[in-house]
Order: sequence, then C-alpha cells, then structure tokens
Amino acid sequence: MLIATRAVEDMKPTHSRSSTRFAANPVFFGGLLLCACSTILGLEEAEDRPDSSQGGQSSTTGGKGGGGAPGEGGNVPSTEGGATSGGANTAGGTLANTGGVTVIGGVPEMAGAGGSATAGGGYGGEADGGQAGAGKASAGGTPNGGSGGTLSNGGTLSNGGTLSNGGTLNGGAPAKGGTANGGGSGGTLSSGGKMNGGAPNGGTTAKGGAANGGGSGGSECAPNPTPTRCSSTTPQYCDNTGHWVNVASACAGAKPVCLAGACVECQPNQTPSKCSGNTPQFCGANGSYQNVASGECPSSAPTCTNGSCSCSATVCGSSCVQLSSNANHCGTCNHDCLGGTCSSAKCMPVTLVSGETKPFRVAVNASGVYWTNQSGGTVKRAQLTGAGVASIATEQSAPYAIAADAANVYWTNNSGATSNGIMKWSISGGMPTPLVGQSYFAKDIAVDTSDVYYAASDDGRVFRIPIAGGIANPIYVGSYPSAVALSGGRVYFNDDRGILGSVAKSGTDKVTLTTQGVADIAVDSNKVYWTDRGASGAVRSLPLPLTSSGTPATLASNQQTPSAIAVDGSGIYWSEEIASGRINRLDANGITVLASDQGTPTGIALDAVAVYWVNNSSGQVMKLAK
Repeated sequence: MLIATRAVEDMKPTHSRSSTRFAANPVFFGGLLLCACSTILGLEEAEDRPDSSQGGQSSTTGGKGGGGAPGEGGNVPSTEGGATSGGANTAGGTLANTGGVTVIGGVPEMAGAGGSATAGGGYGGEADGGQAGAGKASAGGTPNGGSGGTLSNGGTLSNGGTLSNGGTLNGGAPAKGGTANGGGSGGTLSSGGKMNGGAPNGGTTAKGGAANGGGSGGSECAPNPTPTRCSSTTPQYCDNTGHWVNVASACAGAKPVCLAGACVECQPNQTPSKCSGNTPQFCGANGSYQNVASGECPSSAPTCTNGSCSCSATVCGSSCVQLSSNANHCGTCNHDCLGGTCSSAKCMPVTLVSGETKPFRVAVNASGVYWTNQSGGTVKRAQLTGAGVASIATEQSAPYAIAADAANVYWTNNSGATSNGIMKWSISGGMPTPLVGQSYFAKDIAVDTSDVYYAASDDGRVFRIPIAGGIANPIYVGSYPSAVALSGGRVYFNDDRGILGSVAKSGTDKVTLTTQGVADIAVDSNKVYWTDRGASGAVRSLPLPLTSSGTPATLASNQQTPSAIAVDGSGIYWSEEIASGRINRLDANGITVLASDQGTPTGIALDAVAVYWVNNSSGQVMKLAK
C-alpha cells in the first residue's frame, strides 16, 4: 500500500454526458494513501455516479434520487431517465464502489451490489441495473435497498421498492421530514419508464417539503367501443384511456329512453301504459312495448286508452254500446232493430218487400208475413226477414182483408157475388181452398181457435164459420159492417152509421157501444179501440166490459185520416192513411211517431217484437222493431 500526503480535496470527480471518472490522483486520508485508480479498484468505466456532498448534489442524466434522501435538507430533483448510481459520500464518508472495499480504521467490509454507506450519511445508491442488497452500513450507517430497507439520515425506502435502471420504485420517502407523494403503488421509475398506475408528475422534495407525484391513475372501465351504460338519456362507452365517454347524441324520438347503453322505446314496467289499436301494451325487459297476454280489450270495455280498457258508453251484457246508434241495443239494452238501423236511439223501418201492386192488408205469424194485393189479385207471403217472397194465391177477386193463425192463412175477396168469398191456405203447403163460396163484398176478417168471423158489407151482416169448413152463420145483422175484432167471448164490429157494437160469439146479447164514427177496430182484455176518420181525426177507446153505451176517451186527435189499428201489451198502433203517412204508437210515455213519409199506409199487424204494415201507394211491405 502506498502512502501519500495530498489532501482529500485533490480527489475530485470529472464528469461528462456519457460517463463519470475519478482522476487517477492519490488521496490521503488519516495517513493512508487511497488510490482512486480504476485499475486498483477493479472498476470499468462506471457511468453516472455523482457524489453526495454536505447539503447534497443533484443526480445527473435526469435520474430520480435513488431510494433514499440527500444530505441534510438537500433537494434532489428528478430529471429524465435512469437511476442514481452508488456514488461516494464526502465529509467522513467512504467511497463505495461495486465490488470495492470500504476501509474504515483498517477494517474492510464487503458491500453487496450497491455498496454501503458510511458515517450514517450514505446516499442510498445502487449499482447500475442492480438491486440494493441488504449491505451493512459502517459507523452507524443504515443498510440501503433490500426489501423495505431504509436510507441514511432517516429516509425510508417504503414498500421494498427497487431503484434501478428500469426498475420499480414503490413510493420512497425523502430525508429529514420531507414526504414523497410519489407515483401510485408500483409505479415504475426508470430511464424513460413509467410509474405503474400512471406517469409521475415529477414533484421535488425540498427541505421539509413534499413531492407530489402522480395520483393513483386508476381507470374507470375496461375499454370497449360499444355503449354499455347511460348518463341520463345519453349512452356511454369506455374509451381507450379507460374512461366513460358520451356518444354523439342523446336518445330521442321513437326511442327516447337509454337502457344499458342502448336507446329504446320505454323504461321497463309491467303495468300497461300504451295501446296498439285496442290492445293494451306494457314495457318489456328489453325496453320495447309488448301486447298484454289477454290481447284486445273485451267487448264490455273495448276502448284502450293509456293502457287501460274502458267503456265510454253503456255496458249491455258483455258489450259496450252506444245506445244512440247500436242496432242491437237501440235506445235501451237488447232493443234489436231486427235488421234495421238505429238513429238517435230509434230503430228505423225495414223494407221487407217492395214492388207490390196496391198491397192493402197484412197479417203475421211465427212462420212469416202475409199480405193482399188489391191490384193483380194475388196473396203473398215472405219470411219475417223479407226473404222467400212467394204467391200463395193468384187470380183472386179483389183480395181485401187477411188473418193468420199458427196453421192457416185466411183472406176475403171484396167483390160481388163470387164463389171464392172467404179463402183458406195451409201453411204446410198446397192450394188455397174456399171456406165460403158466394159472398157479397166481404171485408174484414178475424179468427180464433175454432172459427172464422167476417163482415159482409153489402150483405149487412157479420158471419161465423168453422175453420174446418161448414155453414156460415150470421151473428149480427145491420147496415154495411166493415170491421170486426175479437176479445174473450165477444165480437166487436162497426157499420156505416158510425156505430160500434158488440155481440156474443153465439149471436146473442147485442150492444151498441157508441155512435161517434168508427173506421177500424182493435180490442184487448181491458178496452176496445177504434179510429175515427171523421173531421176530428181521432183515436178513441172504451173500457170493457160494457153492457151499454158509454162515453169514449179520446187518445189522439188531429190525426190525418187514421185508418188501420192494432193493440197489444206494448201499446196501441195506428196508421195515417195519406200519401206521406205515419205509423204511430201510444204507450205509457205518450204518442210516438215510429215512421213517417210512408206511402199511404193501410193495413197494420203485430207480433211479439215488431209492427208490420203495407204502403198501398208505394207498393211496400214494411217492418219496424217495437
């Protein structure tokens, strides 16, 4: 070993951009000559190894203070790139070199990779590219590096991080009271490297100050160009930086709702809130409207509004109907117009048959409707719907009145002495047969369960003849009778003197009821009704039974030629026999015009559900629901 007397200050490093060398000058310390020659120390040209003087020096070539702290209160700014190499500490420090020998008081101590610090003030350095080993510190020094190792001057290298050229620094701390808020856990700090979790922001630590490095830098989501979530009504996707980003435009129009990153029709909800026609719809799990399982609204609540079925009119049974226009429920539930229309809650008449030649009287039973044609000498029938029109008799002599029971149809021929005065035709078919041969101007006709009654005007009598045929017996003899009606055991009739009379079916007990003018007659169990075609144009009645004349009640007046009349439990019906005639009804609610502008309505008949009449001048057979 060589001995020299030069001062320590003569041993100074020389620096360049690419390398740092110690001059080959001898160094004298405590009477010992320490040769700084690289040959003796066995070093190749070590790069970037600054020394740490009192107060500290900054690292060169842009490295960050490696794993520890500078001398007391010193600043160690971080510059670009690599790590600080294990330089020498002056002021009592010992030069530590890779693989070198530390001589303190003649006792050599081998340092691991990265060397050791002396006199408690080591730099905390490492060998280039190496990891700080768990070396020993001389003269009170603290081992640098290693897992969780500490630096001199109280600095701490936390989380066991390594500091190397390209190594990892897990958030070291500055010396003497300074706090290093470095990169996030596991950020890399190397020559050109990055800190795990984001690049550091390069704060510096002054005496007592804090270095605020990069934040945690954590991402929000895994990059995906497909929108998968929503911000209000705007879909969002995860961009390449791991952050949520809005798409160009919000949901609107037909698909105004954002659901799991997609624009859809609606927000899922099992409660119906929309309609497709008359079918309620709810919003399904996929955000689209779907029909309810039950389908369209029921007939009792057929209107769909905002997903709910309702009836805005009247519920009749299982149907919701407008009583003002529904032909099956006209004016009231179950009032069927029988093929006619409903207007303003009233059934309109139905033309069953048209093109007839002077139809005059009409009758009805369960099998059909029947009428006489004055011109052409025919008697016809049709189904109650108007279908199946057919003649049941032709070449009749002025057919006039007609009646029907469940088995037969009966009519009169209003002519002079004729062999076909009273006719019968079986509903089961076949040819008509005469009940009475010679009759003089037979007019009205009526039937009960056993006999037929008719008025022979010019003969001045009312006759009775069995349905099965036989001899016609007169039950009334008077002056030109033209109308007959039956109730109970009595027959009601008129004559040309305006008399309304009654007689027992046997021909006894004749009674004159009134002399106020009688055109046609109808009767029920309580009253007898008639039309008066005189100047008063009235409909009158008398209560039953009567054993003598009484004072008639006027039911309607100022009628225009009241003619045919009929009665049942629903009311009293009559026609006004003029070119624009009317069909009227009187019931508990008063008089109602059922049909107007009819072409000279003459005959009238009733069944349980409808009223029928014939229009003589317009050649029609008509029907109207009661």
